[in-house]
Amino acid sequence: MEAEVAANPADFQKVFNLAATHLGFNQTNRALELLDGVLNHPQVDAQAILALAQAYISIGNYPRLEATL
Repeated sequence: MEAEVAANPADFQKVFNLAATHLGFNQTNRALELLDGVLNHPQVDAQAILALAQAYISIGNYPRLEATL
């Protein structure tokens, strides 16, 4: 899945799925890197921003949540 995300970082659903996988393995730093990549992607849309905000809420990372909104 890492290769798929690297090949197409604008497929935000795959990025979110990969981040969730990393979180499941307690690899929070890698998950946050992926989520931050969504936020900083030039093609990010409102739906992805909302999903990103929900992800940061579920992680409990409120500083990144604030930066997202």
